[in-house]
Amino acid sequence: MKEFQHLLQTFLADWLPVRRGMSRNTVAAYRDFRDRHSNDLTGEASPLKIYVADKIASYAMEASGETEKLAEAGREKIAGIITNYDRMCETLFSEFAIYVGESDLLFSDQAYSQEIYKIHGSVTRPGSIVLTSADYAEFVQKRKYLSAKLLTLFVEYPVIFLG
Repeated sequence: MKEFQHLLQTFLADWLPVRRGMSRNTVAAYRDFRDRHSNDLTGEASPLKIYVADKIASYAMEASGETEKLAEAGREKIAGIITNYDRMCETLFSEFAIYVGESDLLFSDQAYSQEIYKIHGSVTRPGSIVLTSADYAEFVQKRKYLSAKLLTLFVEYPVIFLG
């Protein structure tokens, strides 16, 4: 037992500078996040969803041959159905209408083409993100209208699924 305690103390002593540095960095990162999202953190969205949205939104899409081909495809009468939270499709298809979650579909008129359906939420609305098991259970429970809308799209229009 003494051998184990000695090994543990040695290990912890060796890692102490790393732990202290991580601790300082974590506190600084938290303060920065809290300051940037002070208004959001008092709203309905959970801090976890706000954090995930913040991290995903911090990445920029790099142009490539693939993204150019995808953007070209968007000039056709298509609808995009995506499960990603990021803004890639909004960047590629800037002229498309964006619908986030089922609530946007319920209260708006759709043209069914040149539209993006973000069925699992968006970084622009962290509260809409389907992230936890409770979110997925709610999504499954409410998907009846969404399912009907998607079936209409499948039958009548070319659809691109991303995510």
